[in-house]
Amino acid sequence: ETSPTTPVATKSASQQSAEASATYKDGTYSATGSYSSPGGNEEIAITVTIASGNITATEATPKAASNESRDYQDEFAANYKEQVIGKAIGSLNLGNVSGSSLTSRGFNEALDIIRSQAKV
Repeated sequence: ETSPTTPVATKSASQQSAEASATYKDGTYSATGSYSSPGGNEEIAITVTIASGNITATEATPKAASNESRDYQDEFAANYKEQVIGKAIGSLNLGNVSGSSLTSRGFNEALDIIRSQAKV
């Protein structure tokens, strides 16, 4: 005698994708992230536009206090977009961009704030 099997519910990739994109409200959000550098605390302001859970536009505004940090933030701002545009906001986490790993920390902190603002 065999026991009846219970079908296991699985979600298709499109269902999973739809759920992931449904967790964030479309719109434009801004936040400032901070990080510690050898010269002290620094900040960078980030704005992202979200559509269907993906980042469709972004701007970074350097707010560095020291000249060295300003140089790193300027390099970051000039080169980070290709790693952000078109990516899912829910899983994005930047590492080193143009030699600036600390500015990426500030970006990631700002993105965490934006995630909480945009969460449905």
